[in-house]
Amino acid sequence: GEYLSSFGKKGTGDGELLGPQYIAQDSNGNIFVTDFGNARVAVFDEDFNFLFNFGKKDNSGKFAGFSGPSGIAIIDDIVYVADNITGAIYYFDNSGNYLDTLVKPRTLSSPEALRIYQDNLLIADGNKIYSIDIIILISFFPSHIKYIFFCCSK
Repeated sequence: GEYLSSFGKKGTGDGELLGPQYIAQDSNGNIFVTDFGNARVAVFDEDFNFLFNFGKKDNSGKFAGFSGPSGIAIIDDIVYVADNITGAIYYFDNSGNYLDTLVKPRTLSSPEALRIYQDNLLIADGNKIYSIDIIILISFFPSHIKYIFFCCSK
């Protein structure tokens, strides 16, 4: 392939990254990058201009902040982020506002990659792949989504 461009640089400031892990894109074309070293998600527009970061402790006390964000997936502009250190999956709107916890801390051992597959969120965790039917959960429990594992590893 041919080199086209790059974005972000090493550091702790806005638009800087210390260990980018996974990437997802929302319906507006914005690019969400999990930044393990800075314990946050950095968001860039489709032209790679920095927009904002999120994932620090919120003022409400409901979200303690990321310890080690890893996998990320976006469906219907809801951003799902795995935390490899806490073993949790959190979700946000595409402006970075914390919505709730999908999988409680210490439920998973070390979640990494997230992927949307059909109506499920697939989670790579150690030597297992978990599947969560997020469409059913969102339609029945929009403000209090709880985790349910429908499938196991193979």
